[in-house]
Amino acid sequence: MTTATRKRTTLVEKVKAETAIIISMPEENDDTPLLGEGGIWEHVEKLDAARPKGAKYIHLPRMAVYIRDEITPRAHLNAEHIATLRLVDSADLPPLVVQKDTHVLIDGHHRWQAQDGQNIVRVVEEDVPDEELLDRALVLNLKHGQPLTRKELTRAIQGMMRRHVDWTNIRLSTVTGLHRKTIAEWRENLDLPADIRVREDN
Repeated sequence: MTTATRKRTTLVEKVKAETAIIISMPEENDDTPLLGEGGIWEHVEKLDAARPKGAKYIHLPRMAVYIRDEITPRAHLNAEHIATLRLVDSADLPPLVVQKDTHVLIDGHHRWQAQDGQNIVRVVEEDVPDEELLDRALVLNLKHGQPLTRKELTRAIQGMMRRHVDWTNIRLSTVTGLHRKTIAEWRENLDLPADIRVREDN
């Protein structure tokens, strides 16, 4: 476990302790006691126990999801899209995607914001190393949800090429799902060092 991971794990444990005190009853929004019977984490356990067989998601207090703005390829969130998501029952929204154990949010920033009235959210944990979080966030954002703007995509692809100077266009195309020709055009036009800009497929 890296130092950064240990720090985030410690933060998650701190949030877990604090949310047992400051978060009210999830979903039903009634007067259920905050501590002991009916506490937030006890309700999380009950919701998890009631999941359909084979469900890949778990439940977490919304405040236990750790937001790192540098992980998302988005420059900002779309307020109109968030408003639209708020009209959808939270049970019908796809689960958030978080890093296993640390609960760093990888995918679902719009959905997380849209559920600001919920105390508990559904998440899927993925075992993603710290150094691969940016790549995984980009891949998931390319697959679904609010499309990235041209500027956001430019910045994200440029960042991926800089992080993986040995990746060919074929490798980048396979990882991102973008067409190989598109990747080649990005590489040629982006402001990149010469050894990255002219990399050929072997």
